[in-house]
Amino acid sequence: KRYFFLKDSFILWYKKAPPGSCNYGLYPEGCLPVGGCTVTQEGVDNSGYYFGVSHPEFHERLILRAETAQEAQEWIGLLKECKEATWDNALFGDAQVIFLQAKGTAEEKEKENAMAEAQKKAELANKAAAEKLELMEKQMAKQREYKELLRQKEEERENIIKQIEEEVALKKEVEARNLEEEAERMLLEKKLKEAQDAVAQLEETVQNKKGGKSAKDGLLKDIYELKKFLNSDSARPSYDDGV
Repeated sequence: KRYFFLKDSFILWYKKAPPGSCNYGLYPEGCLPVGGCTVTQEGVDNSGYYFGVSHPEFHERLILRAETAQEAQEWIGLLKECKEATWDNALFGDAQVIFLQAKGTAEEKEKENAMAEAQKKAELANKAAAEKLELMEKQMAKQREYKELLRQKEEERENIIKQIEEEVALKKEVEARNLEEEAERMLLEKKLKEAQDAVAQLEETVQNKKGGKSAKDGLLKDIYELKKFLNSDSARPSYDDGV
């Protein structure tokens, strides 16, 4: 991956993003003049949008990739504008040569006006290219801020979903535990009812049984104590409502 910048009608590239707020470093890995370059669209794939820059003095084309179609079009348009600005600078240089050759002749004033006009055009073209570059840099900064905001919102959404899933899982666990305790309570109450019925049947049998009064009274007293325990809260299962 390389980082590309447009500076004074030259394409500069680096192995890593230069530090600082100027957006370009003093020692680039390479430099390509925009003047005389041809800019073409190269295609699209899952990685991004490609465009090429070629120059008559280089044997190979420079293939650049932008993340979005809008960013690719902005680069292509800006490169073409810088190319025109560079051409205007060349015209200005030619006008200077003509002026020096014609100096001292009757056409000196006309040549001087032509040079001033060419210089004015070059300055306007350079100013327009600089403004376009500044606008593109601001738009790219806004895109980065928007992407960061989306990332933060997505992270918040994932945290909320995770929290809801944990709460649902905990609720299901509590409900399952309550169902299990309820089933156990019902089973114990059933066994308690069976024990109460058995004691009642035993009491009836003892009362109908013939025998010594003292032994019978002692047995009935034990049965009474057993019934008293079975009917008390101590014999019934209790559960804590909390988790």
